[in-house]
Amino acid sequence: ELSNTVIEDDVMANHTLPPELYARRPMMRDAVINVLSGKTAQELLSADGKETLKEELVEVLNEATAFDDAAILNVFFIEFIIQ
Repeated sequence: ELSNTVIEDDVMANHTLPPELYARRPMMRDAVINVLSGKTAQELLSADGKETLKEELVEVLNEATAFDDAAILNVFFIEFIIQ
């Protein structure tokens, strides 16, 4: 069971973003939750699993921003707890 994951990205932590991007934060959080909901703890135990998750999150976060150019380039895990 994936019990607690804190994901920090430049968008979710930055309060000085352009209003149109800052306004998309709820959609971005929803996208993250949807991706995590489809993962098992076993998938996320390895470094490769975490790297795959990061790549998936970058993709869905960019979809959630709905901009022509990629706004999110990377995702950083600042806390990752699997129970």
